[in-house]
Amino acid sequence: RALEMAVSEEVGTQWSAFVFIRLLASPTAREAAWAFMKKRWKDVERWVPPKHMARLIDYTAALGTPAYRRDVEAFFKKHPVPTAVRAVKQTLERFDLGIEIRKRCAGDLAAWLAQK
Repeated sequence: RALEMAVSEEVGTQWSAFVFIRLLASPTAREAAWAFMKKRWKDVERWVPPKHMARLIDYTAALGTPAYRRDVEAFFKKHPVPTAVRAVKQTLERFDLGIEIRKRCAGDLAAWLAQK
């Protein structure tokens, strides 16, 4: 329901991006939010003001996996956002950093947690 509200008069354009951002930040909602955004991209573009689009794109990095990184990159190649070219580049870099950190630290972290 929150996703539908984000592209309606119930929320309005001034708050639309923040609804999506909060949902992308939520581990339980981020995948559904990204799927909705892709499916309803024309509505997202219409409701999210250009000045908020970069922040919205930033939060897609919370998806975190290599598969989502490829998906986000492909999506924004197909649907470029002129006001957020830099944000897309930085978001892909954040994906890469997060993926690399998990690759380097996951084994040590799992071993440490097993000791506790």
